[in-house]
Amino acid sequence: MKLEIKLLQKGLTAVLAAISLGIIIAVLSYTPPSQRIPNVADFSFFEYFILYTLFSLPVFLVGGVPYSLLIDFIVSKTKIKYTYITNLVFYSIGGVLVNYWFWTAFFDPNGYGIEWGLARGMVILGIGASLLFLHLSYLSKKIIFEGRFLR
Repeated sequence: MKLEIKLLQKGLTAVLAAISLGIIIAVLSYTPPSQRIPNVADFSFFEYFILYTLFSLPVFLVGGVPYSLLIDFIVSKTKIKYTYITNLVFYSIGGVLVNYWFWTAFFDPNGYGIEWGLARGMVILGIGASLLFLHLSYLSKKIIFEGRFLR
């Protein structure tokens, strides 16, 4: 596959992953009006969705796409078998690394690191987001790039 097509596929995957993650986290974060504490402001479902999608899109585009291309390149140049399990491991590691990098770059300017109370959540979020990206990448490649849309 040409680099331009790979970039298009990975970019599309990043957008789909950000939208999907935005929906998932909005569902988990949203409190229906009937269950809210009186006189306490809360976001609507749509506001949560926009917030989480806009925060995750740069992470997927700037961190996920290059990491995914790097893994594809490394695996193609080595004797590592490119299997589903290999991808699960590499993408999980990448999810943690990219998530940590973004956290320290944007939310930790003094270099204190992630608090241990946040570390478990950051690891779970990074792995979950990276595996979402991986599976959407499989899906977009299969449907769009091996299907009838871009031949």
